[in-house]
Formats: sequence, C-alpha cells, structure tokens
Amino acid sequence: MKYPKLGRDIVKTSAPAAGSAAALPAALRQLAVRGLDLGTCSRLEGSDLIVCVKVHARGGQFRLGQVVGGHLQVHVAAAPENGKATEELLRAMAKVFGVRAGAVSVIKGAFTPHKVIRMVGIC
Repeated sequence: MKYPKLGRDIVKTSAPAAGSAAALPAALRQLAVRGLDLGTCSRLEGSDLIVCVKVHARGGQFRLGQVVGGHLQVHVAAAPENGKATEELLRAMAKVFGVRAGAVSVIKGAFTPHKVIRMVGIC
C-alpha cells in the first residue's frame, strides 16, 4: 500500500521553540499547504504532536479526510477486529508523518473509533 509521505520537515520551524503557542500555527500552516488541515484536532506537547482522529474501518484504502467535529477523519481498509484497524492506522500515520512506527501510539480510545494519538519527536 502506498501512503503520501509528508516528511519530518513539515513541522520544523526556525521561529519559536517547539511546543510554544507561536510554533503551533506555523506547523499547522505547513501541513495545510500539503492538503492536510489539522485545525482544531491537534496540538503540540513539547516535540510531540497529539491528534484526535475518527477511524472509519473497512473504508477502502487508507486516506485522510477532513476535520469534522474536532476529529480528523481517517479511512483504513482493515476490519475493526482484534485491533487490526488501529494497527493499520498507526503504521499509516507514521509513514505519512515521516516518523518511525514505534513513535506513534494511542493515548486514548484503543478500541473505539474516536482515538487520540501521539506522534513522538515530530518536531
């Protein structure tokens, strides 16, 4: 399966330190330029990016949708059985954001469609 690769340079800024309130808008603007507007569903905590997602399992191939109701809509092909959809979500998000697979984890909602995920070392 091919995933769009955004790379680590997306959220790197030469301006304020990562995690500061001024760094967040710059990081999100750079993502929006590439067609991924995280808007109200994300925040930076230090060098980590926290994103609220709603997973649509059995949604065909992997794709990122729009932000609806404070959650990024994410479609994955895997069925929501035994955590397969969650595993595919984590692998795909790591690939899209250019971080290693182990750097992406579920903070909240491991067995529900609404999840909060953390990507460590994104900036």
